[in-house]
Amino acid sequence: MKLSWKVRRGPRSRGFSLVELLVVIAIIAALIAILLPAIQYARATARRSTSQSNLRNITQAILNYETANGFLPVAGRVPGDVKPRTGWMLHILPQLDRRDLYERYDFSKDWYHADNLAVTSTRLPVLLDPSSPAPERLDGRPETFAGIVGVTDYANIRAVDQRLFTGSGATGGTPGIDGPNTPTTNIIGGGKGLATGGTYAQQKTLGAFVNAWGLGALAPNSKARLADITDGVSHTIFLAESHGRPYLYQRGVKVSDDLAAVRVNGGGWSRNANDIRLAGFTKDGKNPIGSWGINAANGVQVNSSDGQAANWGQGGTHADAARDGSGGIYSFHPGGAHLSFGDSSVKFVSEFIDISVLAALATRDQNELVDDFNIDNPTAR
Repeated sequence: MKLSWKVRRGPRSRGFSLVELLVVIAIIAALIAILLPAIQYARATARRSTSQSNLRNITQAILNYETANGFLPVAGRVPGDVKPRTGWMLHILPQLDRRDLYERYDFSKDWYHADNLAVTSTRLPVLLDPSSPAPERLDGRPETFAGIVGVTDYANIRAVDQRLFTGSGATGGTPGIDGPNTPTTNIIGGGKGLATGGTYAQQKTLGAFVNAWGLGALAPNSKARLADITDGVSHTIFLAESHGRPYLYQRGVKVSDDLAAVRVNGGGWSRNANDIRLAGFTKDGKNPIGSWGINAANGVQVNSSDGQAANWGQGGTHADAARDGSGGIYSFHPGGAHLSFGDSSVKFVSEFIDISVLAALATRDQNELVDDFNIDNPTAR
């Protein structure tokens, strides 16, 4: 008997046609196009939130220090370059929960001394902004630059450049420490500075909007108290973003990778020169003394005529320039930068803010009349 076996086959499977495959790819591409901006926005929002948190924590540490010591932390910088040089952030290490570093630091020696480098080369996340590039970058001494110490993306405003008010030099104060600059040329036409002739001052009838050049809350060697901030702590800037230092950035472009030749003086969190003299810039960020106070440039090239000591109320040598930072208010957040105030509040301030309003917020005791509307609603230009 002959047996026969038949293999029963199921229905033949059919693959994707070319048209179907193209449709699937188009759908996936559309979904990516929709989701990618949302993902990027979420990441940018997270970075801004971290920046705000960092600034708030550092400012609260400053206030806790003032409560414990009776005065605000201050950088050590005195006429004649008397040493040791110390940055004010060193003093608030215990308030930032880094007492271990504070107790290892020798305050009788400079921040760049070999015995202190184990502390000052430490990278502290609370001092770094996630939007700022290259967190591993290092800062160093201006005399013989070499990257040796950790950086911060936040800085205090030590004073407002007097040229914003007069357009030329004037007298008064202690040159190089808390006094004005003495440039040789009338930079702003007609002897009228930007801060007294800016759009805000022209449109308001509040009297003398900006009274004088003035010191910031954390000016070097001043040991100011909160009671000395007569402008009101909620209207006095304590800290500002200053990203990317010591590399020099102008309108989002890094000027050079060669720090030995091109750099901003400042950036090291332990340095006494980690501060900002509010001078403003031209819109392209290439020249100081201008109406753009935020995001034009993160500072002045230290080897330029204005980055050197002579035009910053100092002397004229790299050793003198070491006592004064040449940084500017600058962030990689589009449209503006975060500023913290003496009441621990943090505001995202537009780069379009009038320089006169920014100057008024930078001083601690000039009793300016500040309209909050002009802080939160600057006029595009």
